[in-house]
Amino acid sequence: MDVVWLGLIFSIFNLFLVAVSLSVAVSRLHDFNRTGWWALLIFIPNVKVILTTMLLLVPGNKNKNKYGEVPGKYDIFIVKERERSK
Repeated sequence: MDVVWLGLIFSIFNLFLVAVSLSVAVSRLHDFNRTGWWALLIFIPNVKVILTTMLLLVPGNKNKNKYGEVPGKYDIFIVKERERSK
């Protein structure tokens, strides 16, 4: 396999990982009642460490916010069970 093709495959994979990372960061920011635009701070090197640590360690809001209800611990399983029963 040519080195150029290998680089192209890795670049596409990295773009996929960036998209998934931004999606998860936006979801966690909504837990803090913040807009998803804050996720763009991840591209600033020194701010990335602080923001990532905050998103990983600090719990989100305990109450409903403007982005919706607080998800329960097992909500994903309840939704799947409801879909099966229909």
